Amino acid sequence: MRGDGPVICTLALAATAAKDGFALTVNPGCDAAIAKLNFSQWQIDGDELMLMPARGAPWRFEEIEGGNWQRLPQTADQIRLMRQ
Repeated sequence: MRGDGPVICTLALAATAAKDGFALTVNPGCDAAIAKLNFSQWQIDGDELMLMPARGAPWRFEEIEGGNWQRLPQTADQIRLMRQ
């Protein structure tokens, strides 16, 4: 996970079922603003990837070039998911 600069967090998306989606692990070393959201699951909704925090609204991403994803809606502090 990154903004327009360096990587701010790495996530592991698993194929293991978890509640309404699949398991997600926030790896150590994530930016505190991301870590405090306590993401624990992910799912695909139509053509969007959703990351679900413990509380609050899911973060939605749309696929862009090269299999990368950008957060919706687009903002000045754009966040992208990049596959490693």
